Amino acid sequence: MKAMTTAVRCRDGCGDFGIEELEYVCVDCDTRRRLHQVNASPPTLPERTRPAARPQGKEAWRAFQALGREQDATAMASEVRAFEESVAAKRQVSTALKHYMLATNNMEEVDKAVWIQHSSSQCTSLPYVD
Repeated sequence: MKAMTTAVRCRDGCGDFGIEELEYVCVDCDTRRRLHQVNASPPTLPERTRPAARPQGKEAWRAFQALGREQDATAMASEVRAFEESVAAKRQVSTALKHYMLATNNMEEVDKAVWIQHSSSQCTSLPYVD
């Protein structure tokens, strides 16, 4: 036996059958209502906040110097020595490559091994030393 259902026309008067869950309004009319529904509250605007104040240069330098590792004279000496060695090595490589390029521009006989050795040995960052 078939269950008896009640067929109710759409309450908006479009002639289609209404759905009980939508208070007897058809799907088309319900969609139309929701699309044209106006929100009473405007969208909230984000609050503007100021960025955190950056520390002054002198304060940052003093804070850096106050770190325990920076007060150790032997650690600082080894860092400075490693930095000076890496800068000297980079200058040597740069000078060798400049001499090579000048020699090739003057059509002189050059050793391509020099170019290969120095162009591949250029490091992009300073080495980390403990």
